[in-house]
Amino acid sequence: MSRRDLFARLANHAASEAVLRDALIALRGVGVEVMPLKGVLLRRLVYDDPAERPVGDVDLLVRGRDVRRAHEALDAAGFEPIFLEPMERERSFRHRRLGLLVDLHWQLFYEDYFDFDAEGLFARARWDESSFPTAVWRMSPLDLYAHVLVHAGFTAWVQPAPRLYDVARIAARLRIDPAAAA
Repeated sequence: MSRRDLFARLANHAASEAVLRDALIALRGVGVEVMPLKGVLLRRLVYDDPAERPVGDVDLLVRGRDVRRAHEALDAAGFEPIFLEPMERERSFRHRRLGLLVDLHWQLFYEDYFDFDAEGLFARARWDESSFPTAVWRMSPLDLYAHVLVHAGFTAWVQPAPRLYDVARIAARLRIDPAAAA
């Protein structure tokens, strides 16, 4: 890896960690329970070097009942609301100082495709007080595997190698049994 690539990865890691910290503190400050998703979670669980897994945004899941409070908390904390997904499953906020996006989800996929409701994900998750800047809910290993696998299927045309690498890393590192996952 070139010095330039290494610097870019380290800069991405530092910026995304700062944005994650600011978002988690804002949300937890108003009592919103949060579940980190995709890249920010995968970096902690399946990568030896967190900078090895760059992220394009910080994905967080909240319960539907907390969406309004979450929006208000992020806005008050310096995140600019910029995008409401047309099917109303997520909202993007830009960190005003660092520019990186936080995608706040309250539903992961279209209900017609998969039954991945937030309440079910939170019910199967475990409380994690040590892996993130504040306490969060950590997605169950099987839910994480399924979420990343489905997401890879939807987005593989954009970045096929990294998405499939995430799937393989989760299966190996978390010892996901293929029969259990199916």
